[in-house]
Amino acid sequence: MIAASWPRDDPSATRMLHVDPRSGGFADRRIGDLRTLLREDDLLVVNDAATLPASLAGVAASGAPVEARLTGHSEDGAWHAVLFGAGDWRTRTEERLPPPRLHVGDVIQFDGLRATITSLDDASPRFVSLEFDLRGSALW
Repeated sequence: MIAASWPRDDPSATRMLHVDPRSGGFADRRIGDLRTLLREDDLLVVNDAATLPASLAGVAASGAPVEARLTGHSEDGAWHAVLFGAGDWRTRTEERLPPPRLHVGDVIQFDGLRATITSLDDASPRFVSLEFDLRGSALW
């Protein structure tokens, strides 16, 4: 993933997804392709909303910074996350430091919120399941 920057160095390189409802196909295109794609009565949707990743900045028991990017949750209340070390969402993902070595049972302290690591993925210790100390509307 490459973090977005504004303004773009080359606006003509702006990417877009072209969906053709007639054929059901889709393709990765460039903004410069619009001239050949749009026809009378076509609908063009532009999303320029600023968004942030679903991430929480926290601290491990050792004092090391940890960012948890939430990827989803299970019906049992566990949250799945990808962990990163020092840095923030402005830093390109591939340039982020790894998180400190954490284990099942370790606690990450977020601002006003605590999470306990309940499992580590076999593929990578960056992929974890978390159980927060708050649930339901209190968590939100």
